[in-house]
Amino acid sequence: MKILLIQKMAGVAGSETYYLNLLPELVRRGISVDFACVEHPDDADKNDAFCATLVKSDVRCHRFKTRSALPLRVLWRLRRLILRRSISLVQTNLIHADLWGALLKISFFGRLRLVSAKHGYSESYQTAHGFDYSYLEHDLFSVITRFAGFFADRIFCISDGLKGLLVKGRLVSSSKTITIPYGFDFQNMPCKLDVGCGRFGYPQVIVVARLVPVKQHDLLLSCVSRLAANFPDIKFVMIGDGPLKDDLIKKTNELSVSSHVEWLGYRDNVHDYIRDSDVLVLPSAAEGFGLVVLEAWFNLTPVIAFDVPALNEIITHDVNGLLVSPFNKLELENNIKYLLEDSGRAKKMGRDGFQEYRQKYSINALVETTIDLYREVLQAY
Repeated sequence: MKILLIQKMAGVAGSETYYLNLLPELVRRGISVDFACVEHPDDADKNDAFCATLVKSDVRCHRFKTRSALPLRVLWRLRRLILRRSISLVQTNLIHADLWGALLKISFFGRLRLVSAKHGYSESYQTAHGFDYSYLEHDLFSVITRFAGFFADRIFCISDGLKGLLVKGRLVSSSKTITIPYGFDFQNMPCKLDVGCGRFGYPQVIVVARLVPVKQHDLLLSCVSRLAANFPDIKFVMIGDGPLKDDLIKKTNELSVSSHVEWLGYRDNVHDYIRDSDVLVLPSAAEGFGLVVLEAWFNLTPVIAFDVPALNEIITHDVNGLLVSPFNKLELENNIKYLLEDSGRAKKMGRDGFQEYRQKYSINALVETTIDLYREVLQAY
């Protein structure tokens, strides 16, 4: 079996971490894996470490630079790669690659075996409406999603919430769409700091998320002042980068809470900081899955999030985390205060979260389910 995965990349986030776990395991099971990284020239350096890691795991990594959303020259080169490498099946990830995969299948007169992986929907839509399909409109994103879904042989979503949006919104066919949750092995994730060196204050709240509207950092910032009144040495550690960075820092200054917030930007050793924190907060309006929840549980760190898909699929309220009514700032603040004041309860939630991670979200479950899907598609031809 020879698999080619295609994605437009501009750095490492949830879907890329998924690859770093999945692809080496596919290779270990005897599957030949090629990865096509399509990147804007200005973003190439953000992908260097990712591609180097794949190569070390015997994944053949091909890099294509383009400034176009419809890169015909790259599509031609991808077609030649598929022929030259005798690729059995192509998996596309995210909206750009989904479109390119559909066009490649057309160029092969429908004979290309194609799987589409859905890690989320439009960020602007998720920010405004979560996974409520009733607000879907006939826009470019929905048109491309429906077009690409028509040509895919099978589609898998990383959560039932995301699947519900796509199926109930009639963007994809229910008969060809399944859910395959993330699975990870965090044992070999980068750790560069000694225990305690990732701590900036007592207590410490950590947020690991890109600085984009759907993550709702601004909502959490509005809670900092009142929490600081109860915990004078509290620190909020923000890990992640994005277009809202300057605006969020400005808001921090306007709220006079800059002394309680550390902006660390992107870090590849995020587990060091999660390990040294007392609670992880994820104030997102919606998540395709919520990888950082599993990262927190792996480090025995409790989680607080809003009661939205797909976070409410993963977290069991008051067992391995706390779910807050969307988007109630006072309730969010009170739940953070509750866990910070009750360290025994917080530690138990962290331990229960670790058990949930180990039992339901192992790398073996992800790999075996994915291989079964590949075989099903190949046997259908």
